[in-house]
Amino acid sequence: MRVLLPIALLLFQVSLPPAHFTGKIHIVSKKTITVNTDEGNEVEFTISRKTKAERDGKNVDVQTLQPGEQVSIDAEQERLGYLVALKVTVAGH
Repeated sequence: MRVLLPIALLLFQVSLPPAHFTGKIHIVSKKTITVNTDEGNEVEFTISRKTKAERDGKNVDVQTLQPGEQVSIDAEQERLGYLVALKVTVAGH
């Protein structure tokens, strides 16, 4: 019975609320965005079709974001542990 619980959790994974991160952009590529968080960690987020970016209250392409910009990111964790950026908001604009 103990073996079935982890399998059931993987198959019927409960959606968790998005995690929130803040920091400065380190690198933006076609598939990922890496941020140096305010806590001093470097965190990589996958960019997907779900990812939206906003600057000055307007939607922008994620590829227009620049290293050094202060951002807040709402992200969800995928089954394999990857963090997928849902919303990237440039702060102070």
